Amino acid sequence: MYDAMKLLEIFLPINLPPSLHHQGFKLWLSEFFGIWDSVYNDVRWRMRIIQLFTRLAWNNIGYIDWEPWLPQIFTRILRGFSLPIGTMQLSINKDTHYVPDISRWIVAMIGNGSSCLQYLRDLLMAIKSFYYPSNTGKFQKGLVEFVLYMAQYFVDRIHLEHKVCPDWHFVPHESYRLTEQDITNFVDCIKEYALLSIFNKDYTKEVAEACQYLAMFRPDSIVPPIVDKLLLSTDNLIEAHRFTSLLRCLIGMTRQLVRQTSSYSRGQTYILPLLMSILPGIDLNDFEKTSVTLDFFDAIFMLISCIDCSSAVHIRNDLNEIEKEVCLSTAKFEDFIAKFLDRIFQMINILSTDVSDAVINNEDQRDYDMLQVKLTSIMTSILQQCSNNIYQMIMKEITHFITGSIFLPKVRKLVAGLVRAMVKCHPIETLKCLLPQTCESIKKILDQTDITLLNDHNGDLELTWYLILFAELVQARGDTLLAYQQMIKSVFHQSIRILHKDSYEAISIAIKHLLRSLLNVYPIDDRLNRKNFDESFVDDLPIRTWGQNVDFNQIQVHYHIPNVDEIDFACDFVNTFIYSELTLLKENFSKISKDERQRSLRIIKRIAVGCFRIVPRIESKQVQDLTWGQKKMALSFLCLLLQKHVPIPSSCIETCLDFLIHDNIELRKDAIKAIAAFCRLQKPPQIYVEKSFKEILHSIDQSVSMVVNDLSQPGDRDDNLWITYNDYKCPKVQREWEQVCFLDKVFHGYYQWPKMIEYPMNKCESYIRDQMPKHVSIIFDRFLDKNFMTKFNKLIIYDEGTIDFNKTRFLMYKGLFRNFGLAFVDNFIEQSYILIREKIQEKYEGSHRAAAEIVAGMIRGSKYWTLEMLDELWQKLTPLLTEVSVNLNHETYFHWGSCIQYCLSDTDPRRMCRPIQFICTLINQQTSAYTFNEASRWYLVQCLRVFQWRIPSVWHLIHEKAKDLLDHPSKWIRERIAAILSISFGLNLTLFDGKSTRHPDANQFIDMIRERLHQAIEIYQKKPLINVSGSSVELDVEARQALNLIETVIDIHSNLFIRSHQPIKEGIICLFPYLCQIESIATNDDDFKKRLAFYRMHIGMAYLNPHLLETLIQQLEHVCTAAKWHARRAAIEFIQNMIFCNLFNVRCHAKRLHELVLKSLFDEQLEVRLIASKTLSGILGLCAIVLSSPYDISIYVPDALRALCKYSYDPYLIQKSIKECMSEFRRTHYDSWHEHRKKFTDEQLEMLADVLVSHSYYT
Repeated sequence: MYDAMKLLEIFLPINLPPSLHHQGFKLWLSEFFGIWDSVYNDVRWRMRIIQLFTRLAWNNIGYIDWEPWLPQIFTRILRGFSLPIGTMQLSINKDTHYVPDISRWIVAMIGNGSSCLQYLRDLLMAIKSFYYPSNTGKFQKGLVEFVLYMAQYFVDRIHLEHKVCPDWHFVPHESYRLTEQDITNFVDCIKEYALLSIFNKDYTKEVAEACQYLAMFRPDSIVPPIVDKLLLSTDNLIEAHRFTSLLRCLIGMTRQLVRQTSSYSRGQTYILPLLMSILPGIDLNDFEKTSVTLDFFDAIFMLISCIDCSSAVHIRNDLNEIEKEVCLSTAKFEDFIAKFLDRIFQMINILSTDVSDAVINNEDQRDYDMLQVKLTSIMTSILQQCSNNIYQMIMKEITHFITGSIFLPKVRKLVAGLVRAMVKCHPIETLKCLLPQTCESIKKILDQTDITLLNDHNGDLELTWYLILFAELVQARGDTLLAYQQMIKSVFHQSIRILHKDSYEAISIAIKHLLRSLLNVYPIDDRLNRKNFDESFVDDLPIRTWGQNVDFNQIQVHYHIPNVDEIDFACDFVNTFIYSELTLLKENFSKISKDERQRSLRIIKRIAVGCFRIVPRIESKQVQDLTWGQKKMALSFLCLLLQKHVPIPSSCIETCLDFLIHDNIELRKDAIKAIAAFCRLQKPPQIYVEKSFKEILHSIDQSVSMVVNDLSQPGDRDDNLWITYNDYKCPKVQREWEQVCFLDKVFHGYYQWPKMIEYPMNKCESYIRDQMPKHVSIIFDRFLDKNFMTKFNKLIIYDEGTIDFNKTRFLMYKGLFRNFGLAFVDNFIEQSYILIREKIQEKYEGSHRAAAEIVAGMIRGSKYWTLEMLDELWQKLTPLLTEVSVNLNHETYFHWGSCIQYCLSDTDPRRMCRPIQFICTLINQQTSAYTFNEASRWYLVQCLRVFQWRIPSVWHLIHEKAKDLLDHPSKWIRERIAAILSISFGLNLTLFDGKSTRHPDANQFIDMIRERLHQAIEIYQKKPLINVSGSSVELDVEARQALNLIETVIDIHSNLFIRSHQPIKEGIICLFPYLCQIESIATNDDDFKKRLAFYRMHIGMAYLNPHLLETLIQQLEHVCTAAKWHARRAAIEFIQNMIFCNLFNVRCHAKRLHELVLKSLFDEQLEVRLIASKTLSGILGLCAIVLSSPYDISIYVPDALRALCKYSYDPYLIQKSIKECMSEFRRTHYDSWHEHRKKFTDEQLEMLADVLVSHSYYT
């Protein structure tokens, strides 16, 4: 099914013009939706069909009426989130989906009068409580991604509908496009859940992106509430997670914040207040907060220019009130930048005085490096787009801070980042101010010290700092460095031989920067706005360009292109320094110290890498010697080359055969793959026959009138009975055997028949010893060698740490028997007997696994053998398999089950009549004293499921035998019987336009056992399981059988939901009251009680069609009036899961369910197991009201809490219920209590403080 859906999704035309829709989705959409709606217990193929529906909806917006299917669609979407439900916190894993697909599907269905948006509101309302930060779990990832992708695809749809040149893309008709009201409604629908998710600590990035998309449409709805919350959080920076979460979210919306548009321009008024308020976020005690604060500053200053526009208020007369307010606020730019620099300087000074500077771990170093990058980016943005006054102030402040200071290693990069920004934006002024004095300081230090400083490994802090500063300054634009050539070369001449590591590292970085500045091509001015910021504001007003779009075609990036003087300077520098270092290494390599060699090599590397742009590419020789690992790689590549059109020399085959018995396990694995591929390439030619379906029916004496018309009718039909194993008798003559039409793939004939069918004849030639080509005889001779096979089998026993059935070896054996027929049978049968009779415990399981692989390959390789060959094979194979079945145990049964599955999968059951007949004999063998052996034989029978719908008569035979073992004493056998029966029932399907009726009917089976189950429940209730008489303890046989039957029925019920594509049937629903009644007999067994509740919830959490819902609600009404209060409680607990998992399908039954729940609320036995007064029922009702609003405060909650407070000191049961309710209320409302408390009066807050233990929580 998965492969079919994958191919359909790839090849079905879903992007056709409207005139061709009758040849596109109109042919198959209803049919596909029927498949999706009727088969609902298989995840993989459903994901494919959802992807198909998504692409179809997206490429045909407005042309498909999804309205009739919306309840089913949104029910499936709700179930797909796998949310934990109820007190047991169960989640649905069968309906998981890919969130981007369902988000895109929903967005494509919005608009055009559709009620999709209302369904979306209802869906989000149903899962609202899961969005609150206090409600954490794995499910939140899907929920947050849902909001993100909804917003993202809504942006994509708007872009699609307004695209000017739709090349190869569908563009919706104008009448089908989203209106402004649709956009507003969508944003209003989504924004609440995006805002709720902001404080989710695990997915802040996704939430921020979602808010960014929403702000693109309606910034007036998204930006103000986030800014208000952020400003509120800045007053209380103790709750740093709120501050950082809100600030991260606002970073993505900076463009909407700073830009003037016709719909929203108020955001600019927030800029200066936000900058001032957020500045305290630069806090050394909290790196995350500091990092996010710098990110926000970086995002803001990339979009705005720092210019004092306050004078524009008096110059221009076209300003509105908002623009006047913004212009006046820009006067604070200089003050803010000064405070920002003071904050940075203060942080650097504090870090400089830290005594722990000597030891900096890698994590701290990464943090400081990240701060440097962000700080450099901020200062670059400010300096590129600020007025001259602000630039002069910044230059003065930074120069004053640097001059005369010595910085320790921890903060050097931070200070260097400030210098780097100035060098990039204003290189001439910066070099003029800093380079001469820096070079002079270096020269002065080196002149005043003797030569020992160069060889001092401890170095000099002052010198190291000046060298780092020098390295930053030579990053200036190449042409600006030419005036300082001699000064720069002088510094290198004096300092290039320093042995202190930090110092020579700084020198090497300076070399790298210098050569890159001189020789590379790089942008030197990447500003988007090159207007003169110091002109008057008559023609241009800077605030109107904040955050505005820029036409890429009008961006004129200025590049630095090396001129002749720069290249000459670089060449002179390289010639001056690289040869002296090379000479030093060549002449004194063994004499100089290790540190000096390392310094010299580092300098050479930097020079070499720096000048690569002006030297030719270096050629290197090919390496000849290979390691065994490289040989393994070569063998892996060889396997990829094994194709028919690539000739393979015989030596390659011989090498691979040698590797089969190599000591190295990795080489053996690759060799097995290679031999399997060789066998596939050497496969003898197969004869194929093509016939019409009618011709095939004539050949098997079937009437053509039985053929169903061309319309699809999946399931059991008269025209596909002949392909099933239904009283099939194997031909006795080879000619008849060759003429039989065997169709191996299980899908043939199930859905409908093609007009022409191509199938292989049941005849295939095998290689003859004297007529084999050389490349074939090599393999033949080697596997005919018993010594080779013995050694190979000994090696593969220990191949894996975890012993699993190896599919690759199975394919190799399959190829050998297919190509060479009976030639190897005797040899391999002999080896198999040796393997299954292994007595050494360490080899036992591996030996059986190896034998199972051989037998599987033998059976599968005999697929096209003649009748005579098959008879000879099974004459030898049957005794072996019989011995295996008699000795099955817990170590071997799984491997032999894999053997059965691999040899029978994708084969026609009529072709495999011999293995099927053998497997059927396993259930007729006498009961063994070793019950696990009998259970293991049933496991082998279970493997017949690979044939699916094509062996109905076999499943009936198995069913008749298995149903008599429902109360078997052995738990192992009962579990296996439950699995087998569920498999047989799972094939009985009711499809959208057909059905499968040949297999055992689950409804009939349940009708048959209901009376037995009822009697078993009564017997178990009346008779104790254990009778104690004096000193003897006896087990009641009848009660034990009754309990066995009950457990088996529950296991069948559970297995159906695991193995069946359609687990919910009328019979299963009719079984529900019995599952509730069993609750009363499980009171003393907590584990059984928990499993029973879990199995009941399978029904409620399944996807229920409307007709099944009606039946189930009737059963619920019946149980809720039952005499047993355990059953009533079980039913009422079940309702919550059922409603949530089928929310949109169950709406038509809302009134009945409401009455059912309300009636159960006054049941005196509900929840407490003791008789209680009417007061307790009222208390439970109030508690339900309070808990119905987790994470928020509805209008009726304060009064309900006040009423509960009055009864908080009543008798124990009432007090206990109130205490649990209050505790849950406090847990769910803790994070946002500063907002929730505003909805309570002072009197109500005082009453809550008296009731709750933690009074300080509300003070």
